[in-house]
Amino acid sequence: MQTKEKLNSLLTQKYRHNIVIYGDYNKNKSVVLVDSNTSTLLTITDDFFFSFKDKNHNSWSTVPPSLYVNGQQYYPQPGDSITRTDGVKHHFTTKQEVIAMAAAYFEKFIIPYYGLEVNWRICHFQDIQNGTRYNYKLSEMKFKSSSYEEINAYISSN
Repeated sequence: MQTKEKLNSLLTQKYRHNIVIYGDYNKNKSVVLVDSNTSTLLTITDDFFFSFKDKNHNSWSTVPPSLYVNGQQYYPQPGDSITRTDGVKHHFTTKQEVIAMAAAYFEKFIIPYYGLEVNWRICHFQDIQNGTRYNYKLSEMKFKSSSYEEINAYISSN
């Protein structure tokens, strides 16, 4: 999947309650995607600066033109990293890698059946014929719209 498509997919998913999206990427090209449980964070600023911070506060970002570290101007290159005095590392990388790391993390929290009420039922059957035991498992899934209360019908998938 191309980077732009992956980013669009990442920002338009419906996530579990602990994942929050602040901002509107389509409107102003700035957005923050945060996991409120672990403080894992994807930040996009003006479609120029991309940053991903994990639960250990280590971060990866696109390369800025320059920055100041301990009072000295620094010109980072892709692959460079800075380690703070508390051991937290900041890595400089490409936009594609930042988005790939964020996607790998946040995709775990996508609600797969958003807008659907799902009922699962599994039945186990056992049969013994001529001394041989046979086990059968029947899985049934039913889907119903959770957005429209007036719809009482389920769609079944066996």
